[in-house]
Amino acid sequence: MRNWGAGLLTLLLLTACGGLDKPFTLVEEPPPDSGGGGNGGGNPPPGGGGGNCEVHFNGTMQLKVDSTKTVKLDANPVSIDPIPIFVSGNNLTMPGDVFPDILLTTLSTAANLLVNGDLPGNQGTGTYDPESGEIEIKGFKFLIKILQKEGGSELGKVENFPAVTFTTASITATGNHNPISETGAPLDKSSLSVKLVAGLTVPVESGLLKDQIGGGALTATLDGSLDQLPENCTAGGGGGGGGGGGGGPGDFAVSDGASSNISSVDFGSTLVLTGTRSGKAILDCGDASNRGTVMKILTITNTGSGERQLNIGQPVDTDTDAKDPLCSGSGEFVRGAISAVGGASCESVIVGGKTFMTGKCTIPESRPGAKLSFPIMYVPFNFTAAAAGAAVPEDTASLVIGYDGDKSFTLNLKGKTEADSRDSLSISKVKEGVTSKKEIRNKGLVKFALKTGDPQPFTQNFVVKNSSADSWQDLSIQVQDGAAFTITGPAATTLGPGTPESPATTAFSVVYNPAASPQEIDTGKLVIHLTKTGSSAQTELTFDLSGAVGVDPILGKYKLHFEFLTVFIDNALQSKPVESLDFREFPQQAPTPQTLEYSALNQEELQPVEFIPVLFDPLTATLAERKKSLRIFNAQGSGLVPGDDESMCVQQDPITVPYRSGDCAFFYFNIGVDEDSTGFYDDETGNLFVPNLKLRIQNPYHGNVGGVWPPSNPNVSYPGDNRLDTEMEVSLSTFILDKRQDGDMILVPDSRISRGDLNISSRGERLGEACSTDPAAHPHLKCYLTPDNKFMRGKAVAPRPGSPGVYDVVLVGVGQYQPRSSEPDVPVFMDNSKMFIAIQGRLCEENNTNCN
Repeated sequence: MRNWGAGLLTLLLLTACGGLDKPFTLVEEPPPDSGGGGNGGGNPPPGGGGGNCEVHFNGTMQLKVDSTKTVKLDANPVSIDPIPIFVSGNNLTMPGDVFPDILLTTLSTAANLLVNGDLPGNQGTGTYDPESGEIEIKGFKFLIKILQKEGGSELGKVENFPAVTFTTASITATGNHNPISETGAPLDKSSLSVKLVAGLTVPVESGLLKDQIGGGALTATLDGSLDQLPENCTAGGGGGGGGGGGGGPGDFAVSDGASSNISSVDFGSTLVLTGTRSGKAILDCGDASNRGTVMKILTITNTGSGERQLNIGQPVDTDTDAKDPLCSGSGEFVRGAISAVGGASCESVIVGGKTFMTGKCTIPESRPGAKLSFPIMYVPFNFTAAAAGAAVPEDTASLVIGYDGDKSFTLNLKGKTEADSRDSLSISKVKEGVTSKKEIRNKGLVKFALKTGDPQPFTQNFVVKNSSADSWQDLSIQVQDGAAFTITGPAATTLGPGTPESPATTAFSVVYNPAASPQEIDTGKLVIHLTKTGSSAQTELTFDLSGAVGVDPILGKYKLHFEFLTVFIDNALQSKPVESLDFREFPQQAPTPQTLEYSALNQEELQPVEFIPVLFDPLTATLAERKKSLRIFNAQGSGLVPGDDESMCVQQDPITVPYRSGDCAFFYFNIGVDEDSTGFYDDETGNLFVPNLKLRIQNPYHGNVGGVWPPSNPNVSYPGDNRLDTEMEVSLSTFILDKRQDGDMILVPDSRISRGDLNISSRGERLGEACSTDPAAHPHLKCYLTPDNKFMRGKAVAPRPGSPGVYDVVLVGVGQYQPRSSEPDVPVFMDNSKMFIAIQGRLCEENNTNCN
């Protein structure tokens, strides 16, 4: 599949892995304290559009595309405004003219995109089965408009996409390249969760999108929940089923989707990751994903007489607990953006040239479809363990909603936190009846590497392990997006208590059938759900699946061929990451490969790895040798601006002279070892870890940098010669660097670097350009960050399709410059600066000609 370029479709198809500076929503996000957001207004239900009752879908949309003109794009799920669905008995109608506008304004300086369903006579119709929860809505069409930035004039539109069917069953979209398969999920009557999927073949003649995806396969996935059960649908927007407390205000009906006319909202228990401080358990707020955020959608309708004016503020905590360290927020309950539909409306404000709703809203009288919806989020900022024999302490707050000037009603909010025990859960392979000691933990890789003569399909037995004193129930295991993999089991739906030495186990199997997929390298996801006994919060574990046939084990000496190197130095002068050449495009300048020696399995079922250094000193090397070294061009040191390349300066030879204006400057890297640098390779997961390396960094020939670092001059005594030559401690690995240590692995050996330092998402534009969806395109730092741009992320060793004996790998690490007090030749602006490094390369056996 080839890159479909940077056309207007980029605006439509959201973000790919490591895509934009941050994932964006389909509507503009409100400022943090604006009190609202989203699309305003809304239209009343269309005449005859499904009766006088409606439910709302709240959640996310995800788009995928596969075409001969594209790289397969799996866009990130993004939040959308509520979608009204009109209910009449078991019949459903989804009108196009009240489908929310999806306005994209921030992704291009050239044009905006507006996506909706506003085509003449457009509406999807279908049915809902109350017994099975299955939903099918047929005949819905999408309209795409391209709008001018200034003034909003229409530049063109695409209105010939074929009608789609949204279903909770499975679909396969076909086109001029690979098919895309998706599986929905029926409506769950307890959680109200539902997943609707649809697919189409993009018309070859598709207007301005023709040259990007014409003729390709496209799927859309709506994943979220309804605000109430269709069978409980009422004109007032209520619903049964429990969840909220009864006794709501007489002039309004307030629903949380499960219950109507509520006066309180119980978020139940949420799982959070904890740590310890001074012997006390605390909430680990080093990463926002640890905080167990829970959301419920509230809907308010007018059941009284006359028009109602409301003022919806923010919840106020009513307990007195204090924040745990690193945790933020003014309260533990937060109201999100308000959505007004069916004739209801809210006042708006303009902030930064953009329009946002406030909490001052109006609901008209005698309009059954008129309602206000908004999310309430429970975002804990502390953890308090329950005392022996006592109940778990609750977090509480109140949301006061004023109306008609001097009246108000109060919604009481509550929730509680439980320590997340997922770190005590893992899976292990079972070989010839013996359970492996190796444990694959959450977000790890499960690899199937079959020899040519191995049986196919191939069945691999596993166990789920629990090493904690907790008991678990409601265990379920499934495969997602992996046609070549199926699940047998689990043998039981419960998992008893265990210990690290003697974990409790439940068996299951994964069947790998390469013939079920046309791919050379098969992939998928293994998803495990279970609930701790006594808890209402579900735990999810996910594992990547990878399978291939005819792959030999890695053993002996292998060469690491460098393809790309990028470094982000976190200091005030670093406006963007520095990058090497893409050595795939300039193989004649590729650095000398690094040798890694893999030994046979040890008692821990891991292969020891020795990193053999390449000795190099730019001060004694020739120009030809320097061109083949591991180096990065320093634009500022060359008197240029970030983004300029070495073609704009002269490469001096030798560089043991004072810097001459107009010459090129480079950072040179030497990867050294010490006695504790023996690493390991896990063949079953592809993970490679090499600890305690000594990274020598030299910049011996450069011009004035930022007015604070004068040009290099060897004729001046040290440290006035300004020739950088320093060393930092770093471990290189294929893991995600979201912690300093993982078990016995010291991922970040420099003790000056804290766990909080590893999150660099706040660096914004300084993290550089987005990662292209085309793997052959020039990479950037964001290709080696987690999708939320928080942490460095390596890539496990994996066979390269079509290249026998060649393996792709990405190694990442974090180090820190020495202080000038101990190494005076470190520039003042680099004093104690942290450095984030990513190395992309390919591993090959020493004499493998496929590697060249």
